Amino acid sequence: MTAETSLFCIFRKFRIQFHLFGRFFQ
Repeated sequence: MTAETSLFCIFRKFRIQFHLFGRFFQ
């Protein structure tokens, strides 16, 4: 796995968690 793909995977995870947290707070 290259650095770009790993960063993209981490970004995707953070985006999913952020979306879930947004649902909870709304």
